[in-house]
Amino acid sequence: MPYLTKEYSIGDGHFNYTVINSGVGPGKINLYELSFGDKKYINSDVLPKILHELFSEFGKFDFSGTSFGSEVMMPANKSEVLMDVRFAGQTKPSAETIASKLKKLKLVINYDSIYQEKRHY
Repeated sequence: MPYLTKEYSIGDGHFNYTVINSGVGPGKINLYELSFGDKKYINSDVLPKILHELFSEFGKFDFSGTSFGSEVMMPANKSEVLMDVRFAGQTKPSAETIASKLKKLKLVINYDSIYQEKRHY
């Protein structure tokens, strides 16, 4: 059975967020939903745009991450970096500022095993 967990780190001027299947079987993502304000998105392709809006006062940043959305299979013991952000401007946000701003995002992932056992992350 799959078991999705998260791992993240936040430091001054950077943060990353990783989704991990710590279970013993593959997980099928049925729903990926990212909420920001009154808007909901169904894949991670919008993350750079949302992050730019959240952190606009800090200017440019480097973004990398896996495209993630519904109908994705995630093998056991596999991890996917959803977002890795490093601020490139002269003014970089503190870890506290990053953590505070990221609270405005809500991520919901519903998944099940190949045996149809449903889970919610």
